[in-house]
Amino acid sequence: MDRNCIITGANRGIGKEVVRAFAENGDNIWACIRKPNSDFENYCGILMDQYGIWIKCVIVDLSIEKDIIECMDKINKEKKSVDILVNCAGIGHMGLLQMTSSENIRKIFEVNVFAIIETCRWAVRIMSKQKHGIIINISSTAAEETYVGNSIYGSSKACINAFSKSLAAEVAPFGIRVNAIAPGLTDTEMSSIFEGNNASLPLERTVLGRKLDPKEIAEVVIALTSDPMKMINGQVICVNGGSK
Repeated sequence: MDRNCIITGANRGIGKEVVRAFAENGDNIWACIRKPNSDFENYCGILMDQYGIWIKCVIVDLSIEKDIIECMDKINKEKKSVDILVNCAGIGHMGLLQMTSSENIRKIFEVNVFAIIETCRWAVRIMSKQKHGIIINISSTAAEETYVGNSIYGSSKACINAFSKSLAAEVAPFGIRVNAIAPGLTDTEMSSIFEGNNASLPLERTVLGRKLDPKEIAEVVIALTSDPMKMINGQVICVNGGSK
C-alpha cells in the first residue's frame, strides 16, 4: 500500500504488534522508541526482509518536549508523506492519590497526555498540507472505569478520549481522521500494574474472562486505517470483549 506510518512505544506491548501488523500490510514505519534496543532492531530487520518495507528506529524520550520536537523534525527532513500516526506509548499506574508523588503524576501526564498532544500537533501540520492523514491514539477502558487507585491513570486516558474527539472535528476539513482505541486489560508488561496482588480482579470487569492479546488490538488499528472505515471519525473504540 506504500503508506508511511509513525508508531510511538513501538518496541513492546501493543506498539510492537502494531509495527508487525503495518509491516504485514505493506506499510513503511518510523518506529519511535525511548532508547536503542538491538533485539527490537533485529526484529525490525526480519520484518523488512519478510515484507519488503522499511522500518526506521527513531530514539525519543516522550517525557521531554524537546526530544519530541527533534524527533518529528528529523522525520520531516526525510521529505516523505506522513500518512498515519499511531500513539501507543503510555505509562501505567495504580495507586492512591495521596500516596502518589507529584513527580510521578507529572511524568504520567507528560507521556500519556502531553506527548500525544505534541505528536498530534506536529502530524496535523504535515497532514493538513497533504490533505490526508489518519491518527489513532491508544487510550484505555480505564478512562470510563471507577475504582480505587485509578484516579491518575484513568484521568490521563480520559483526557486522550476528549482530545481525540475534539481534534477529529477540528481537522476533518483537511482530510484527516482521528480516533482513539480503548483496550481492556491486555497481556503486556504493563498488565501486572493493574493486577496488583489480585490478578483475577481486573478480569472480573469483562465478560471475556481473559486478557486481550496485543495482536487483537493491532488488528483494530489496521482496520481503522482501511478505506471501508473512512467514515469512522471522532470515536473511542472500546475493545475489551464486553463489560459486565
